[in-house]
Amino acid sequence: LGGGNPFDGESAFDPDSAFSPTSGSPLHKMQDGYDTYQTLVTDLDEETDWDSILTKAVAEIDTNLDWADINTAIAAIVTSALSTGASAASGAASAAASAINNAAILTAITAFESSRLPTHLRAISRLSAGYADINSVAGSAYVWAMAAAEFEFSKEVSDFGAKLNLEAYNNSFRVYVEAFVGKLRNHMASRTSFDTLRMNSITQSVGDMLQQLRLKVQGQRDGTSLQAEISRISLVALKEQADKNLDIDVSSNRWDMNIITQGANVMGSLSGAAAAVIGPQPSPVQSALGGAMSGAAAGAMIGSVIPGGAIAGAIIGGIGGFLMGLF
Repeated sequence: LGGGNPFDGESAFDPDSAFSPTSGSPLHKMQDGYDTYQTLVTDLDEETDWDSILTKAVAEIDTNLDWADINTAIAAIVTSALSTGASAASGAASAAASAINNAAILTAITAFESSRLPTHLRAISRLSAGYADINSVAGSAYVWAMAAAEFEFSKEVSDFGAKLNLEAYNNSFRVYVEAFVGKLRNHMASRTSFDTLRMNSITQSVGDMLQQLRLKVQGQRDGTSLQAEISRISLVALKEQADKNLDIDVSSNRWDMNIITQGANVMGSLSGAAAAVIGPQPSPVQSALGGAMSGAAAGAMIGSVIPGGAIAGAIIGGIGGFLMGLF
């Protein structure tokens, strides 16, 4: 009548049976995700990773920006500056020499001499008048006095011209030297700016790569957590499927007996006697378990967007899913 006992050889659902390396089972997926995450975390080493990232950043920046070594660059700048300085000094000397006794200076000297000449002539007149009074204009003293007066006048004009020439020489030389110093200063400032930019680029690149590494680890952890929730739901569903299959087997094996019982009830109803036929029903606890797991997973995912809300979301979602499974 119904075959053998469907409970023979049956046992409670074993979650480990879902762990099959070849079938992509839920537990295998959870374990695989955890292993990947654990490998990422284990392989992290602050010194090794920092050195590797820094080396990579420096290599990439130097390849793309093609900057020379700072010491080599400074040495080249100083060498160039010294060469330029020698040329500048020579040019300054030539320019300063050409500035001496040029037309402008000669004109200034002539103008100065003209402005001082009246004073000189008045002095000569007074000197001559004095010697004439003593009738000594033909003596040697008068000659020496006139010579001394002329010498002082010539010396005053010469000193004025020498002062102008010295100022012109110094100004010309200073202009050339200042141009050289300005060139050297600009080169050094440019080089310093380049190296500052280089170091800032390296620091920024290292920070970006470290951030990418953190995001990778975080993403793997989040993915592992999500896979774990999905796999938990799958395990519950597999258990409910196994229990339901067992219920179907029981109902199938009791089918003939139920038909006979129902026939007997029809016959027995004529005499007022009947037997109730109660078929197996799904376990509300089993359905509630699936609902609880689904609700917990959903609540945890929703609560994860709120700091510290994942656990509370899982508890609330689990209670709601359990109650829905009961009713």
